[in-house]
Order: sequence, then C-alpha cells, then structure tokens
Amino acid sequence: MTLARAAALGALVVAAVVVAAFAGYEIGHSSRDTASDARKARLAAERTAFADARAAGYRRTRSSGYSRGFTEGSKQGAKDGASGSSTITRISGTPGNCGAGHYTNTAGRCVPYPSGYGAPPASSPEGKKIIQTDPSCQNPPPPPNYKGPVQCNNP
Repeated sequence: MTLARAAALGALVVAAVVVAAFAGYEIGHSSRDTASDARKARLAAERTAFADARAAGYRRTRSSGYSRGFTEGSKQGAKDGASGSSTITRISGTPGNCGAGHYTNTAGRCVPYPSGYGAPPASSPEGKKIIQTDPSCQNPPPPPNYKGPVQCNNP
C-alpha cells in the first residue's frame, strides 16, 4: 500500500466516523422530549401524587376523626344531660321554648343568638313573644318584616 492510498483510506475512515457521529447526534436530538413535553409530564406526575396523597390522608383521618368526634360528643352529651344544660340542641318541639341566649331558627332548632345580637331576632318565636309581652316593645312596635334583633324602649 502506498502512502497516498493509506492517507486516503485514513481520511475516509475519519470522514465515516464523523458522519456516523453526526447522524447519531441528530437522531438522539430529534427524539428527545421538548420542554413542553417535560412540563406536561411533571404536571401529570404532580396531579397523580397529590390525588394519591389526598386519598391516603382522607382514609387515615376519617376513622380517627370519627372516633375523636364521637368520644368528645359523648362526653359533652353526658355533661349536658347531667347538668340539665340549655346548650342541648333541640331538633323539634314547641317553638319559643329555647333556653337563655338561644332562639328557635326557621328549621325549628334552638341556636345561639347571632353574633352581635343581645336579643333574639324579632322574627323568631322568642322575639315575637318578647314583643307581645314587654310593654316597652309595643310603643312603637318594630316595622313589618323586620328581621333584626328585638329592640325595646327600656327606660
């Protein structure tokens, strides 16, 4: 083999390696994920992880929350029942017979006065009872359809 032939063959081998390397680079570069593909994959993985964690947390806390609520409710119920407390919520019964600081709402339950009220709402059975029995509430009476607290003209 002559020196010229050897040099040509070497150059041919180098050129083949360069062409193969460039082809490999282009194939790998064109098949990679784009930034938007990676972002979509991250968001999907985040949603899946969040849903799984939320479901697992819900399963763990639901049973313990129920147990704790039942225990606390039983203690409070025993305490209220033993003391005859007026904090026991009445589901049905005679409207207007709630304890002090409570009134009958439209669903027929005894509930505490609304925040900032020092008296029951005028439209409740307790409010109507006060307006009818307290002389200072009758002169002048509240306007029709008034839903605020009972406000009497006490001297």
